[in-house]
Amino acid sequence: SSWVSGEQTLDSAPTRGIALWHGVVEVNGEPLELEIWDPQGQSAGKSFGLRVLQNAACFVFAYQVDDRQSFTSLPLWVGPAERASPGAAKVLVATKCDLEDAQVSDEEAQAFATAHNMQFIRTSVVSGLNIGELYQLVGESVKNRQTFSPSVDSVAE
Repeated sequence: SSWVSGEQTLDSAPTRGIALWHGVVEVNGEPLELEIWDPQGQSAGKSFGLRVLQNAACFVFAYQVDDRQSFTSLPLWVGPAERASPGAAKVLVATKCDLEDAQVSDEEAQAFATAHNMQFIRTSVVSGLNIGELYQLVGESVKNRQTFSPSVDSVAE
């Protein structure tokens, strides 16, 4: 939610639960509506069901550069996401890139992204680094993939 509002401060508390955001980005001169679900680090396949991951057009995997565990736990999300929506685009996002005490190098993150066929972007809500570019990248990834997007009726069973 802080990415969307652009109003993050150093003492902001993390969001709890599942955040949902609707927005529009322009891709190749055309509006593209995005619906972004953020499970806030919940265990993949447990409190955030795999059913929700099915038919996703793009997955955004984020980690904090100052928290090595957030990076090393990425495979817990990548595997289930790839199984649920194998054709989805994937973006790896380094967050808090304004901090100087990084525990994950850009080279290591880029190697992970390459190994998992992901695009990689560095961000910071505090400094504003690549926030708008992230949403643009997600929109372009979705548009370029032309991934199946189910109607509301086909998901609700």
